[in-house]
Amino acid sequence: MKKPITTGTIATIVCMLAICLCAQAYAGRGTTPKGKPFIELQGQIIEVQAEVSTLQDQVDSIVATVDSIEERVLANADTIDSLMVQNATLQAQIDANATDIVSLQTQIAALEAENASLQVLIDTNADNIDDLQLQIDTNTGIISSLQQELSNYAQLEDQIAHNAALISALESEITAINAVLAEKQRIITGSCPAGQSIQAINDDGSVVCEIDDIGGASTIDRVIVGNIAVVGPSQYQEREVLCPDGYTVTGGGFLSWPQGAVIGSVASNNGWRIMIDNTSSFSSYTLVHANCIQLAP
Repeated sequence: MKKPITTGTIATIVCMLAICLCAQAYAGRGTTPKGKPFIELQGQIIEVQAEVSTLQDQVDSIVATVDSIEERVLANADTIDSLMVQNATLQAQIDANATDIVSLQTQIAALEAENASLQVLIDTNADNIDDLQLQIDTNTGIISSLQQELSNYAQLEDQIAHNAALISALESEITAINAVLAEKQRIITGSCPAGQSIQAINDDGSVVCEIDDIGGASTIDRVIVGNIAVVGPSQYQEREVLCPDGYTVTGGGFLSWPQGAVIGSVASNNGWRIMIDNTSSFSSYTLVHANCIQLAP
């Protein structure tokens, strides 16, 4: 670093300049008239002093500029020292992590190589991938169709189970109806000879006769008429059976599955009427029947 300029140095420079100027002025006055050299010299000295004063101002300005530059140089030196310390710290961190950096770079290189290999496989099997995707889409459609069929089969199984229950119920009803028909056959057979009429009917179907004041024979013919009503889920229906011409209704009833669908059962119009309100999710099956008799002379 250069040595700074001091005030003493500047004063020395000013004096030297003054001496030089005086010497030049004196040397140039060889033709000055006698008795006036000092007057001339005094004027030149005053001029030199004015120039020296101007030079002093310039020197002061230069000194101020130099001082400012020196301050900036010192500040920059401090900044450089701080940056050098930071660089040393960072270099120490780099040196400490050099092994990790090499390891990471090695892993990156290995992964890049693996990606390149995978890309080659992808490019090689691009057509196969399209074929496999097409097969997957086809299989997905088939699976959806099969699932729909399974759902249909499940509904069919539910319907089969429902029908099996209906068959069982109807078989029970048929057994009951056959029993009623068998009883009907025992009841409707019986007669009295001429001049007598039926007084009573025994449990076995035979009759008890009495003398008829009016005369002539009489018999009782009893029949059961019926009809099966099929009502869909959540539907309402009324069904009626009528006795044949010449017969009179004496009663009636019904057999129903599922139970609870029949909400009314009454005699009506020489027959029997029922009201069915099927609130279930399956069809309802109901057998309605009317008991009818005919009195023949």
